[in-house]
Amino acid sequence: MSVILSTMELITYISNTIVKGCGFEACCLMQDFQNLPLQDMTVVGEKGVNLSGGQKVRISLARAVYADNDLYLLDDPLSAVDSRVAQMLFNNVIKGLLRKKGVLLITHQLNYATQCDDIVVLNNEGKIALQGSLKEVDLNEINLDKYIQTESDQKRIQLIN
Repeated sequence: MSVILSTMELITYISNTIVKGCGFEACCLMQDFQNLPLQDMTVVGEKGVNLSGGQKVRISLARAVYADNDLYLLDDPLSAVDSRVAQMLFNNVIKGLLRKKGVLLITHQLNYATQCDDIVVLNNEGKIALQGSLKEVDLNEINLDKYIQTESDQKRIQLIN
């Protein structure tokens, strides 16, 4: 396979068979494909240099969905997209297509953490500070200030409370 790939090849490189509808809609990629000159066969350059950060994340999510694994490690995938798209990705992919899979979601966005089955909060040393279900961890009862690094994180917590 060449180093320069189309968006379809980026998503389906793990298989010789290209399957349409492998999470494109859930990953909010359909409009992107429609806006590209050759739609999903548009060459996007080496390492996707012609794609935005959000498009790269959504293509990575589509690749993960297409792989159909039992366990997924998602390292802050919602931070590179706007809040509307992030909510759609969370609902459609994480809580939708991957609902019967094991998903470890790493996020700084507490509004998504509160919708997860189990929550683990790490301290500045990388050690577990809190762990359990939302009821067990009860985010409204603990002092999250010591775990928050930025003012935008503080604003997110105020929105939740």
